[in-house]
Amino acid sequence: MRMGAHLPFAELEPILSSRLGRRAALPLVGRSADPAAFAPVIGALDGSTHEARLAVRALAALLEDPGPPDAFRDQLGTTGRARVRGLLKDDGPETASAAATVALMARDTEALADVLSASAGRVLSAAAVRALRTWGPSAAPPLLSAADEVVGGARALALEPAAELVVPESDAPKAARARLRVARTEAEPGVVGAALRGLSTLAQAEDAPELVKCAMQDAEAAGDAVRTLEALSERAANAVIDALQGVRLELASAPLARLVARLRGQDALGQLQAGLTSASPEVRRSCLAALGQLADPSSVDRIAFAMADEDEGVRIAAIDSLGRVGSERAADALLHALGADSLAVRSRAIRALARMG
Repeated sequence: MRMGAHLPFAELEPILSSRLGRRAALPLVGRSADPAAFAPVIGALDGSTHEARLAVRALAALLEDPGPPDAFRDQLGTTGRARVRGLLKDDGPETASAAATVALMARDTEALADVLSASAGRVLSAAAVRALRTWGPSAAPPLLSAADEVVGGARALALEPAAELVVPESDAPKAARARLRVARTEAEPGVVGAALRGLSTLAQAEDAPELVKCAMQDAEAAGDAVRTLEALSERAANAVIDALQGVRLELASAPLARLVARLRGQDALGQLQAGLTSASPEVRRSCLAALGQLADPSSVDRIAFAMADEDEGVRIAAIDSLGRVGSERAADALLHALGADSLAVRSRAIRALARMG
């Protein structure tokens, strides 16, 4: 036998009739990409544990094609589904992953909690993700139900795709949003991140204050919270702008500082100036960049003060900002920077002055 080759199923089919032949042929059958192979491979699920492992891997390989034949789900039947569910708890990660793909392709709602548990700690395979998308909006309700049965990484894996799959015209968005809002307050970082990403399409105006609070209080979740706020601002800009009004940028993350600058514009001048006292160099740089964009002469003294910052990147950002303000006072500050010890700072000051003419 040409081990490792992609043999036509017609050449392999006769070998499947014997126990030893099945063990040798099943891995090759999985690579045959022949719909006729589904029936005998499904039949092999009823064999020994070793054969069942080989069979579920072969099924997963067959399912890598754009879509299984319509008869696949009927062929698998109740017994086959039960056998696949048992393999979700297999000690071998390859077998468990293959079983997850097969269960999702079979749209086995009873298996969802075990699929999520088997996949916890790693992302779903490409085939499993495709299976969920092929399943479509009808997968959202069972995914949400399964999310209530699992914890940690498994819960995170359920929440995000459920949010992606809901149909706006159905009752599912309301149920998904309610679960995501609860999950956003949990202790597990992976669950919080998944909840925030799911809310990017489902959050409503009244969620803006809580999202801002999350971006302020949870450094690990700040990036996801800000991205969700950005998405929400496209649907409810005024609500997000109002929620950002009281943000103290000296205590915020850099992504949140950039969002405040972009959405509040000139109204954020005081916040951005206060942000220059942040303990984070990245926040100070972000505030300086935004102040340069606003080009308000009243900020020149505060920006110029930042040229003495301990962080060279902040000093350079201050120079760029002064160059954009372009006032006489800004030019004087830039002339002073020509005597800086840092070559990078002196070079940037020269370029800024040249742009100012």
